[in-house]
Order: sequence, then C-alpha cells, then structure tokens
Amino acid sequence: MATWSKDFLLDFIELFRQEECLWRVKSKDYFNRSKKDSSYQILIGKLQEVEPDATRDTVVKKNQQFVQRV
Repeated sequence: MATWSKDFLLDFIELFRQEECLWRVKSKDYFNRSKKDSSYQILIGKLQEVEPDATRDTVVKKNQQFVQRV
C-alpha cells in the first residue's frame, strides 16, 4: 500500500463507501451474494490499476487494513 498515491487511495475508499452491500449490515443487499460479487469486481478493477495481480482476497485484506488503522 505504500506505493499508492493519495489520490488513488481516496478514490478507492470512496468507491468502497459507495458499495454499501459490502459493509452496511442493515443494507437490503448485505446478504445478496450476487450484488456483493459485482461490487467486489468493481473494487478489483480499481485495485488492478496499481496492483495488476489483485484478486478478491487482496481487496478484502486491504479493507481490513483500513479498518484496523481507524
């Protein structure tokens, strides 16, 4: 994550915030697996701009790192 620019990091966080089905437990889509898969694909696409071999696991780990820092 040290190689991420500030702008990229802010874009990634904003994109994650827009995908409420991944983090808002009270969202109607929180338990919708296909919606979550679609949201993860969006985040994977963004992350692949700086880490071409990024996967869903990479996105999950990055998000966990953000949460631990807050």
